[in-house]
Amino acid sequence: MNPGKYHLSKNIEKKKFPKKEFRRIVFFQKWQKKKTLETIKFKNALWFSIDSHKE
Repeated sequence: MNPGKYHLSKNIEKKKFPKKEFRRIVFFQKWQKKKTLETIKFKNALWFSIDSHKE
């Protein structure tokens, strides 16, 4: 998963995260299966990848 901008709802605080290490990929996969992820469209937005050759 590439790092990026995430727009999380206010009820994210109600979700319980593990005390050790927060691994966003695990939670994003769970939310995807539960169909709780949404997308946002930006008008007149142009995005460029900043990936390095290592990725």
